[in-house]
Amino acid sequence: MFHRFTIRSITILLFLSLIALPVLSQDDVTVPDVTGLTIPEAVARLNASGLRLGEQIAEPLTGQTQGTVAGQNVEAGSSIAYGSEIDLNVYSNTRITIIYDDNDLTMLNQAGASISLDGLVFSSTDGTKRFLATGWQNELEAGDCTQIWSIARREPKQVDGCDSIFWQTTNNESEFFWTQSAGVSQFNITLNNDLVASCDAAPVNTQDSPLTCEFYVVTDNVNTLASDFVYFVYTTDRFIVMNTNTDLWMPLTETPIFNFNPQISNPGVSFILGDNSLFPDTDIIGDIQRLAPGQCILFTVTPLTNATAPEDCHVLAQHDFAPEIAFWLADFELESPYSDNGRATCPAAVENRVTTCIMPR
Repeated sequence: MFHRFTIRSITILLFLSLIALPVLSQDDVTVPDVTGLTIPEAVARLNASGLRLGEQIAEPLTGQTQGTVAGQNVEAGSSIAYGSEIDLNVYSNTRITIIYDDNDLTMLNQAGASISLDGLVFSSTDGTKRFLATGWQNELEAGDCTQIWSIARREPKQVDGCDSIFWQTTNNESEFFWTQSAGVSQFNITLNNDLVASCDAAPVNTQDSPLTCEFYVVTDNVNTLASDFVYFVYTTDRFIVMNTNTDLWMPLTETPIFNFNPQISNPGVSFILGDNSLFPDTDIIGDIQRLAPGQCILFTVTPLTNATAPEDCHVLAQHDFAPEIAFWLADFELESPYSDNGRATCPAAVENRVTTCIMPR
């Protein structure tokens, strides 16, 4: 699921001096073993080794733990270029069922969460027939269905389990990927170019005995289990937001900080901690918008060279604030659904003291 956010005010950004951490060595690195870990744990280990998360490919759940890594496309202990992507196979019980006859095909989302249809492609094995799932729509909610017809139709066919049906008919024979009447014997389903299922084409006159075919996907309810709090540690010259969870993400795209430093021109202006524009270095190994376990972002008061985090963490990136706009030098606020007025307050930094502020998000 895609999360979108809007920065309420970017006035403060006009005064910021942007920097990123020094680029690490570009030499080859050793691939760690991440099998058996949750996705956030696996990403933390990959990033710490100088590697990025690649594609996530679903494996049917057969007694293992939902959302854990079943395998990786590069063997642990291998030497690989710094910054490379590692694809992971992930155990999932989130099933998508295809129900079809020679006239129509229905896709039922049984994943228990919305799924993105971007990158999902249906094609005959000989490559002559092809249909992009985004031809229906971009996302499919849990319990909803999509449907395609090769003959004229005025309404969708009702299928058990479908809460809503998004349907279309097509007279374009190059899209008849599922039916033997179009000369197809078998069709493939791929997700981001990875094969997720191969299905037999529907014989002619099978309306009374439709076929089924299943595949599995990695959805947000498997992959993005999130912390319900944010964790700040700071001194008068350094500030970190850190993920102290062991197996959860810490999203930073929906956590506005409200700056009340009395020296800024517009007290109360806000910015988003996970704003990628604060960290323009494309060589950052990690995701600024959601921290994996043990990761942090470091903010400092300029000029501060060779800065270390006030608590041990894997620093993904650093951003310098001028002293007159460093938000933690005064009491600052963040949005919180658990407070009466919709905001929670952390106290200002104190000289010669480390402050920790933990707030619900």
